[in-house]
Amino acid sequence: MEDLIKAVILGIVEGLTEFLPVSSTGHLIIASNVLDFQALGGTFEIFIQIGAVLAVVWFYRAELIRQARTVTTDPAVRNLWLTIVIAAAPAGVIGIALRGWIKATLFTPVVVALALIVGGIAFIVIERRPRASEAETESHEALTLRQAILIGAAQVLALIPGVSRSGATILGGLAVGLSRPAATAFSFFLAIPVLGGAALVELAASLDEINGDALGLLAVGTVVSMIFAFLSVGWLLRYVSRNTFTPFGWYRIAAGVVVLFLFAVPGQVKAAGLETLTPGPSPSRRGEADVLSADYSALDPSPPSPLFHKGRGETAAIGGLYSSLSTQSVFEKLKEWDKVGV
Repeated sequence: MEDLIKAVILGIVEGLTEFLPVSSTGHLIIASNVLDFQALGGTFEIFIQIGAVLAVVWFYRAELIRQARTVTTDPAVRNLWLTIVIAAAPAGVIGIALRGWIKATLFTPVVVALALIVGGIAFIVIERRPRASEAETESHEALTLRQAILIGAAQVLALIPGVSRSGATILGGLAVGLSRPAATAFSFFLAIPVLGGAALVELAASLDEINGDALGLLAVGTVVSMIFAFLSVGWLLRYVSRNTFTPFGWYRIAAGVVVLFLFAVPGQVKAAGLETLTPGPSPSRRGEADVLSADYSALDPSPPSPLFHKGRGETAAIGGLYSSLSTQSVFEKLKEWDKVGV
């Protein structure tokens, strides 16, 4: 039941963030760490993106039906799906080739935080850049092959968790002259083959890990993500018709900084072995503490005293003792231990 609740929460996170330029995978990695949800070793976070694909298909169902009926007679429809295939290919090929390395190396909170910050800066810079409105492509069905190639190259960066697939493709679209609505709509259509393909590849590669319980978690996460992704698609399309992406840039930077402080800073402290040390002596008396540590480095680090913490090391023990006693009493205590053979 606990994992089921966590799956629902992660489904909500995925649905709300998949099409916003804030990185759904990055948010899922952070949320999974916070919830201590490690089911399927990253497969869950990737597979439930298929819920977002279903949401896009349902949202654009009328247009997709029209395209299916007119694909042989409408050049704009053929151009749309040709540019989608071209833009999807680079991320598809590289993603499959580096799948294992990406999951093992890049699915960490620190990578997510850095990618959020860099992506946020990029959004702010591109939105503030002067743009020639007469050169914009206003329709997502009117992209050139060059624009599709460049958007596809930008999408490759989204293989790094925290970059955001929608963010990379929307930024790429803005950079090559698409209007905000056109870049956003093209990003949504591009999600159908990219996210759908990624989910199916991940599922096929992880079949031996999926049992009845895991299948239930995947189903719950997918359904929940579909519902919330459907809501976010409509909201984002309304938003971009009147606003810029600059607020998302600031959000990414703020979120990245918070994640760094929550995960990177405590990790560095722990790696240095400092999280359990008692504060040492003042700078003016540090020399005496160094002498004590050097002269008694061979002592058992856990003699019978509440001032010592077993297993923390001699320096920490002496530092803790020294911080609570005067210099004279420390030397007297050490001499007493020498006499009794401690």
